[in-house]
Amino acid sequence: MCEIESQEFGRVGGQAVYLFRFVNDPGTNIEIISYGAIIKSIKRPDKKGKIQDIVLGYGTLEDYLSDNNYIGATIGRYANRISDASFSIDGKTYFLDKNDGDNCNHGGFSGFNKKLFDYKIEKDKLILSVESADGEGGFPGNMMLTITYQLTDKNELFIDYDVSADKKTPVNITNHSYFNLSGEKTILKHRLKIESDRVLEFDNNFLPTGNGVDVSNNPGFDFRRFRVIAENMNLKREKMIGYNSYFIAREKNDVLKKLVTLRSEKSDSGVEVFSTMPGVMIYTGDFLSGSHRPFSGISLEAHYYPNSPNHHHFPEKFCECDRNWKETIMYRFI
Repeated sequence: MCEIESQEFGRVGGQAVYLFRFVNDPGTNIEIISYGAIIKSIKRPDKKGKIQDIVLGYGTLEDYLSDNNYIGATIGRYANRISDASFSIDGKTYFLDKNDGDNCNHGGFSGFNKKLFDYKIEKDKLILSVESADGEGGFPGNMMLTITYQLTDKNELFIDYDVSADKKTPVNITNHSYFNLSGEKTILKHRLKIESDRVLEFDNNFLPTGNGVDVSNNPGFDFRRFRVIAENMNLKREKMIGYNSYFIAREKNDVLKKLVTLRSEKSDSGVEVFSTMPGVMIYTGDFLSGSHRPFSGISLEAHYYPNSPNHHHFPEKFCECDRNWKETIMYRFI
């Protein structure tokens, strides 16, 4: 069974921030901090036995406090963009933080990535929890988010989300880790396979138009078999160099299903992403800044469709007063 160690990582607002370290029998070492419920590092031996950190991170709490790239963070209340920073429920319009031009992105200025979580450890599980008050960021309802992390000896990291609220409110939670499996300066030589036949059509502000596009008609988005990321980018018909694109899962169910596989030939290693959610956002880190340069990591964000509250034909799950919002992401390291 995986062991969990803890130590103080720093302080914010006079409160301690803790670092938790998981170590399983195969030697995978994962660090998570209670600020932002952030995955700080995932270190594991490659096929040659060399220990390598396969996600982007920072060395100090101060770096995370000033981060604008959501490195490793838990995202919410609503992952990705909501157009015009507003939506309506039952005839009432709610106005959100505008932190992305005229839009709201990743929950606004008081997203979960900037919150200090409470914690408890139960055997091989780390349970982090945090509250969001009614009206915070403009969202309705007092909300409680509980995240359970569990690393197995099969090199599977389970992330279970459980959300309750006292008003009907949209929810979309994900993890924003950036993977780099090779240790090289960019992920452009990585190979990607996505279990998807359709991608959402986006406008120039990365907002869905409401339409889906068959990837067979746009080879730059066709990852139905393994493709080198840089080679496929050259086939895209849009201004953006890399990807900030939402791929709709081929399987139309809410069970744990494979969404994407990322591999590096250099390190002979990979990661598979499974989720109960209906698709995955692929972001190649085009706008990374500071100590992490553009394309130095790729984010594989399993979540619901962007801007779902404003597209009623999109699959979406509100959190209701009498029904919790529960979803799972699982990373399998191969």
